[in-house]
Amino acid sequence: MEFSGFTLIDEQHGHLLESVQQLKDWVRLGRGETAVFTMTTALAEYVVQHFAYEEELLHTLPNFPNLAKHLEQHKHLTLFAGDTLDLLLKGEVVVEDLLQNLEDWLIDHIDEEALHFRTYDPATLTYK
Repeated sequence: MEFSGFTLIDEQHGHLLESVQQLKDWVRLGRGETAVFTMTTALAEYVVQHFAYEEELLHTLPNFPNLAKHLEQHKHLTLFAGDTLDLLLKGEVVVEDLLQNLEDWLIDHIDEEALHFRTYDPATLTYK
C-alpha cells in the first residue's frame, strides 16, 4: 500500500489498518474477550512504536505542515488507547464501536498525513 511515498511509514500504516480489520473480524466471529484484549494491547503497543518512528522522521523534514497539530493527534490517540484498554478490562466499552471509531480515525489521519508526506522526497528528505 502506498499512502505517503515513504516505504516504512506506508508499511506501518498498512499493518495498522490490517490489524484493526482483523480485530473487527475476530469480534464478529466471537473469538473471545481474551484474544480480543491481547490483540488490542498488541495494537496499542504497535501504535506507540509507529508514532515514535514517525515523529522522529517528522522532525527531520523541513517545515512539515501542521507539525504541532499532527503531534497532538498522536498524543490524543495514545492517551485514548490507554483509557480504552482500561475500559475494555472493565467491560465498559462496546468493542465494535471502538474499532470502527479507531479505523475511521486512522483512515482520516493517514489520508491527511499522506498529502503532507508526498510533498517531500523520501530519498533526500527535502521538500519537492
